[in-house]
Parts: sequence; structure tokens; C-alpha cells
Amino acid sequence: KRVPPPNESHAAQQVLSDCRAAVGELFAQIRSGDAGAVEDAAPVVSGIAESVERNPDALLTLTRVRTLDEYTYMHSVAVSALMINMARQLQLPPDYVRQAGTAGLFMDVGKGFLPPELLAKPIAYTEEDWVQMRRHPQLGAEAVKAAGDLSQIVADVCLHHHERYDGSGYPDRLKGDDISLFARMAAICDTYDAIASARPHRP
Repeated sequence: KRVPPPNESHAAQQVLSDCRAAVGELFAQIRSGDAGAVEDAAPVVSGIAESVERNPDALLTLTRVRTLDEYTYMHSVAVSALMINMARQLQLPPDYVRQAGTAGLFMDVGKGFLPPELLAKPIAYTEEDWVQMRRHPQLGAEAVKAAGDLSQIVADVCLHHHERYDGSGYPDRLKGDDISLFARMAAICDTYDAIASARPHRP
């Protein structure tokens, strides 16, 4: 197991501190229809990418130490880092690596349109809760598209990161290669981080 060197742990802590403030603002920009939101995300994504380049474990280790009420924001940072790392492992071109990181960062922006009490619910979701929660991909994709001429990859990942290769996912029940590469990457990174993290409604 790799142990992040002390200097990278410190650097990753600064990246995470910057992200904590920036991601909430970026989500708010998207919700308000600000066309500059994804462009404004570039420095955040660059900071995440540089930390991942130096040591893939340092930033991800820090994102595990989060309070439940900031789960969505820190989950976004973790998924962005995982997406960047996976894109590099797949040897995708640099522009696609950047877009993968941006897509991971904005993937759950649709949750910002859901009731806060639902996101922070401390007990298991009811079926009605899940009906509400399953609206977030569509809400996020619509918000990203409304914000202007933004990356189609980001919008696609917002909409389809809960699709599953066997067709059991949502919202469109896509199957196999009908799901884009980036949405499949996001599904893996999203699920991995969720399983590895304590969430308000599920330990």
C-alpha cells in the first residue's frame, strides 16, 4: 500500500480546502443558470488533477474524512479525482482527462435542486424518497445544458451516471455500449466512492 509523503498530504489538504469552498459556489452557479460555471471549474479540476498526478492516494484519503452534511460536495471531489485517475489509466487524451474530471465534479449537481432534508435524512430512504432522489440526473443534465454551450460529456455524465451495463439503471434503462464510456466510468467511480463512504441514509 502506498503511503502519501507528508508534503503531498499537506498539499492535498490545501487542494481539498480550496475545493470545499469552490464546489459549493460552482453548484450554485449551475443552479442559477450561470454559463461560466464549467469554465470557472477549470482551476478546481486542475488542482485535483495535479494532486492525483503527484500521488493518487493522498487526496482520496482526505476526502474520506468528511462530515455527513458535506457529503455531496466531497463526494464530487472524490469522484472527480477517481475519474481523472481512471482516464489516465485508460490513456485518454489530456482534453478528455480534463473533461472526465469536470464531469465527475458536476455529476451530482442535480441534487442541489432536491429538498435538503432528503439529502440529510439520517435513516434509510423510503420508496417515495427514492422516487425523488432518482430525479437528480435529469435535473442536473437540464441545469448543465441551460447554463450554456457546455461540454456534452458533462451533461451526459450528469444524466447517465446511474445507468448500468445490464440495463437495470436509470433514468433511461440504457444497456451495454448504449451507455457512453464517460458515463460508464462515472458509474464505477460513483459507486466505489459511495460504498467506501458513510452517507446520511446509509453507513
